[in-house]
Amino acid sequence: MHRRLSLVPAILVILLLVGGFLRFYNLGNIILYWDEPLHCIRIANQSFPFVIAHNDGSAFFTLLVHFLLPLGKTEVMARLPSAVFGLLAIIAVYFLGKAIFSKREGLMAAAFITFSPLLIRYSQYSRAYSTYVFLSILSLYFFLRAIKENQTKLWVFYCISTTIHIYNHIFALFAMPVYGIYAGIMWLKGRFGSTVKKKKEEADRLKKFILWTLLILILVSALYFPDVSIRSFISASLERAKDQPSDASASLSQIIEIFYKQLVPKNTCFFLIMLFSGLIGLISSTKKYSQEAIFSVLYMFLPFLIFILIKPNRPTYLSAGRYFVFILPLLFILISKGIVSIVTVIASIGSKIKPIILKKAALRNILIGAIFVILIGWGFDHKYYYLNFWRFSTLKIKKEVSDFLRK
Repeated sequence: MHRRLSLVPAILVILLLVGGFLRFYNLGNIILYWDEPLHCIRIANQSFPFVIAHNDGSAFFTLLVHFLLPLGKTEVMARLPSAVFGLLAIIAVYFLGKAIFSKREGLMAAAFITFSPLLIRYSQYSRAYSTYVFLSILSLYFFLRAIKENQTKLWVFYCISTTIHIYNHIFALFAMPVYGIYAGIMWLKGRFGSTVKKKKEEADRLKKFILWTLLILILVSALYFPDVSIRSFISASLERAKDQPSDASASLSQIIEIFYKQLVPKNTCFFLIMLFSGLIGLISSTKKYSQEAIFSVLYMFLPFLIFILIKPNRPTYLSAGRYFVFILPLLFILISKGIVSIVTVIASIGSKIKPIILKKAALRNILIGAIFVILIGWGFDHKYYYLNFWRFSTLKIKKEVSDFLRK
């Protein structure tokens, strides 16, 4: 047992090295593409007051790029925060998985983050999404620990991480109702069949959550108040929510499409395997980890419901997959839990048939095999991205075209 646990740091170091290569290689030789020049670099290159007032709801990331751009090559500096936070997400999700289930699920989730085609792309893309993923893990980690342990320092870290999370991307607000409902459920659960002392503890826990969350909302409101684009987005969303009917069937199909694009968009078979593993992970956690299962359901589906209710405009609707990328780390953890549960059942059945052959070492081998099967399937999407000539080499364009694009 001790020997197995001692391997954890080594495995994490290997994942960080591989993840670093996949995220930093050729970072400055990739031409600016999609929304990078229009929605990030164009704004970040303006004055500080302009960035504060016109950041399209991703102020934290845009400010980072604003201060980094003068320090070096545009392509490198604009993408550096994405690459760094994409790398940090690997270690962060390990601690989140460990806090929710165990080190085993944490390591597997870290491996999924390392090789995720979607997250590698966002780590080499000058938009707020890679930072969004890292901060979502941080906010989630400190919230779950604070609501469980009720320590002041954890509530402080929850407040700081969540405030920055929302200031990095306005759609992080979708996580706040999840936190609130879960805190309320935990309070109600503690109210029934508990001692007077326990009821007081639960009341204190809920009170601290409300106070620290109110502080978060006050800070976020103050930070976003100068942003003209956010005020316009909120007022337009309120108008649509009041006047336009919801299309539930279209929204449901988009939820499925979002999960598909986030997991393995180039291979339906492996998407179904991943989805099945996540479902098994959720079901298998209902007995021993019932609170975590409740939270997972809320966290993965309530934000979609809120999104449907606000009736976003067409461009926002089409970009929804990016806005819900904060769900992906928890989904990876559930998939990891599902793989562990499936492998445990298989090993248990096998050990009864051949008890001499299938022991603990065999369980580990089967688990590793299952991981590699999924990663191999996942690799089909890497072919589209990393074997593309403009990822592993420099795209040659004429100097006058390059100068025009930089302007």
